[in-house]
Amino acid sequence: MNSRFSNKYLNAIRRHKLENFFYPDDFRNLPIKLIKDQTFFIKIVEILQFLYQSDGDKDIIQFLDNKLLNFIIYEVYFEDKLKKEGLFQDLLNFVKDDFGNINFDTWIKLKLKYDLKDNKKDQMLTIENSNNKIIEEIYNNIDKEIINQKIELMKELDWIKKIENKR
Repeated sequence: MNSRFSNKYLNAIRRHKLENFFYPDDFRNLPIKLIKDQTFFIKIVEILQFLYQSDGDKDIIQFLDNKLLNFIIYEVYFEDKLKKEGLFQDLLNFVKDDFGNINFDTWIKLKLKYDLKDNKKDQMLTIENSNNKIIEEIYNNIDKEIINQKIELMKELDWIKKIENKR
């Protein structure tokens, strides 16, 4: 829902005059691809929610959210077109094994509590430090150079080029 693709698609069909302002019924027109194994998407969404909620590393957020995830979404929606042009890079399978689980559920429950006792604050900080360590390992283990090369190839597809150039 929060990809460049969905944003461009929704803006193209929105009924409101203001850009990026959508009525609830507009979302019903967004095509949702059925994906059998959603494990990777669950992991990356939890990581991104954690990073945004904890004011995480901006470089990691930029790479995971604004680059990697957007191009994986392009592959989900434009797989046939990318394959036809010989531009399909299979980013999902390239990175999915690099993504571990973080302890998001417990951390966010603690984070959202109003008045935490000291022992719960310590627990939250311990989980936060552990999550940050896991995320840093993921980020450091990902071959960003190869991913960037794959992304540059995918940008040759006209559909992706249009979305990427109209920010």
